[in-house]
Parts: sequence; C-alpha cells; structure tokens
Amino acid sequence: MALTVVSDRIMPYKDKETAKASRQATHLANREKVSACRKAWYAANRNAILAKNRAHRQTERAKAVALAYRAMLKDKLHANRPPPALPIQDVAREKRLARYKRHRERHREKRLAYMKAWEAAHRKERRTYANERYRALVADQAKDGRAALKAEYLAKVAQRRLEAQANDVARAAKIAAWNKAAYERAAGTPEWRARRRKSCRAYRAKYPARARELSSRRGAIKRQTQVEKVDFQKILSDAKGVCGICRQPFDEFGIHFDHIIPLSKGGTHTRENIQPTHARCNLLKGAKLA
Repeated sequence: MALTVVSDRIMPYKDKETAKASRQATHLANREKVSACRKAWYAANRNAILAKNRAHRQTERAKAVALAYRAMLKDKLHANRPPPALPIQDVAREKRLARYKRHRERHREKRLAYMKAWEAAHRKERRTYANERYRALVADQAKDGRAALKAEYLAKVAQRRLEAQANDVARAAKIAAWNKAAYERAAGTPEWRARRRKSCRAYRAKYPARARELSSRRGAIKRQTQVEKVDFQKILSDAKGVCGICRQPFDEFGIHFDHIIPLSKGGTHTRENIQPTHARCNLLKGAKLA
C-alpha cells in the first residue's frame, strides 16, 4: 500500500499510480512551498550533494550514459543544422556567371554574326598563323627526333666500343695461351731441339769469328759473376705468357731469355735475374739496364 503526504497528513493509497497522481497534484497546488523547501534543503546539504554527484560521475555507468547523451545531442544537432552558406566570393561569382550566361543567350545571334565577319576579314592572317604554328610544331618534333636518334647512335657506338675492347682482351688472352701452349709443346720435343742445334751450327759455320768472339766474351763474363743452373722452362711458365719488358703476350716471332741486369753490367746468371721476352724486345734492349 502506498503512502503520501497531503496537508501534513499521511494518507494510504491502494497502488503506486494513484499515489503518484496525488503527489503531482499536491506539488502543483503547493508549488511555491515545495520549491522553497527544496532550495532550503539544497542550501543546507550543498557540499554533500556535490560530493555525491562527483562520485557518481566517476562511475563507469555514468560515463557511458554521458557519452551516449553527447552522441545523441551531436546527431540531433547535425540533423537540424542548416546547410552552410556560400562565402561572399562564391556568391558573387555565381551571380556574375549567371549574368554572363543571360547576356550570351540574349546576344547570341549578334555574337555569331560578329565572329563570322571577323573570320572573313582575317582569313589570310589566321591561315598564316596556323601555318607558322604547324611549321614550328613539325620543327620541334624533328628536333626531338634528331636528338633521340643521336642519343641512340651514341649509345650504340659506346656499346660497340665496349664489345671491341672485350674482344681485344679475349683475343690477346687467346693468342697468349696459344703461344704458350705451342712453345711448351715445341720446346719439349726432340725435333725442336734438333732444329735449334742445327740453326746454331749453321750460324757458327756462317760467322765463325763472330761466334767465337761472342762465346769467349760470354764465357769470360760468366766466369767473373755468379752462375747457377737455371730451369728455363720453369721461368717461362712463371711468366704466364707475358713479355718481361713490354708486358704484352708472346707472339709467334720467337722468345728470348734476357738478363734483367746485363752480364756486362755486373748481373748474375741466376733465376732471379732472367726473364722471358719477345725476341725484338731483347734485341732492342741490348746491354742496357732498361
């Protein structure tokens, strides 16, 4: 059973709805008195009410309710907000464009007649101008085409030069390897040694005095310096097919073994002082130090 206060008396009611209606009627009849009572109670308990409200706002439920309320207000505000007005510059531009459009529509026939008359009066000048523009465009395209062709040609020339250099290096290495292999094959055969001895005998038979002089001079020099047994085949293999003077691969014109420091200049007949060279390089060097 619900209870309500009416004129300082507690009266029972059968249900909550009847009590609520009676309470609302009492508040409406005594609005000033109820408002004064509420204000007096709030003034007397202000600090306690504020503390309670602050504590309630810190709860998760209160935060969620506040966020939902703000979202509802935001959506409602956006729904009721009028469309943004155009800036003054845009408004003036729209008015100006509308005025131009009305003017063009109003004077369309006059404008077309003026354009036809101007084209008829300046037909030659317009044709000359169009021809000059066309020639300039063709010249620019031709210039761009020539530049592209030149760049392509220079790129091809550079590529061919690189290929030629690579081919020269490969060819030189191939010739050096062939010469080295040919000499090694020939030097180890009895036929090569027989031809060598035959050539030396022929030279000594043709120039006996000079051969004796050279042999005597060379023997005398060797007797005065350090002499050791030298493996010419090992020296040749260590040179890797490259002349010790010009640093170029050996060719088919013969190989000599040169004393780096000539015997006539005090050099020794040892492995460290002997190098394989081209025949022409050794003959041009002679008895010089370099």
